[in-house]
Amino acid sequence: MRDFDPDRALVWFDVNNRDGSKTWQQPYTVNADGVAGLTGDPLEVMARVVYDPVGAAEATTPTPQDMAAAAVREHVTDGAPPAAPNPPNKEEPEMSGTQAGGQSPGEAGTATTEARTATTEAAAEARLPIVEAERDQLRARNTAMSEQLAEAQAESRRARAEAQEAVAERRRLTANEAGRSTIDRMLTADEAGVPADMQPLIGPRVHAQILNHVPLTDAGDVDQPALEAAVTAAIRAERVHAASLLEAQGVGRSPASAPTATRTPG
Repeated sequence: MRDFDPDRALVWFDVNNRDGSKTWQQPYTVNADGVAGLTGDPLEVMARVVYDPVGAAEATTPTPQDMAAAAVREHVTDGAPPAAPNPPNKEEPEMSGTQAGGQSPGEAGTATTEARTATTEAAAEARLPIVEAERDQLRARNTAMSEQLAEAQAESRRARAEAQEAVAERRRLTANEAGRSTIDRMLTADEAGVPADMQPLIGPRVHAQILNHVPLTDAGDVDQPALEAAVTAAIRAERVHAASLLEAQGVGRSPASAPTATRTPG
């Protein structure tokens, strides 16, 4: 390494090979642990030297950039001070690639990439337990929310069923009340033709046929014309039934049709 610029995050270094020595410029970064690594592509540059009088520069406290640059120096030179480039030895046997101890810009970039990859993998492994814990928390939360949703849906279905049952019961009670009043009114009407002494006999039977069977409209209201028709048919049927029972008991037949008793002479 020849030099570095912490403000610009650039480092300059020499690479020696059989063809001579070249100077390269390449960006670098320093992570949170103070480990420096090369980034980007190297750029071949020409070095210039500037000399300042001794004592012109004042001593200053090391800045974060200085510390980062020191980390770069540590990474590039393994703690050794930068050395001047050695001229190539033309008498040495030709070797493939670069001379021993030297790295081409591509090799330096590969090493930096491998270091970054290792650091990234280590960070990923360190975060893995945290990610798994967050995943387990999300799963538990989703399970709890699913159970709450299922319970809410079941409660909603129960509420709808209860509401429907309440509506059906209210309609049944309303219909039965309408049926009772219609039966009592029609049973005592002259049009029914039911004698007063027969009304207590057939009334309960008509009520038993109509109650809980009152016809309703599509809207759930009492279908009054259909109800009156059903009551009329039930009264007629029960009146005929009651008449047949009375006739069997001898009620309503003329004396001529009644059987006569035969007396045997004593």
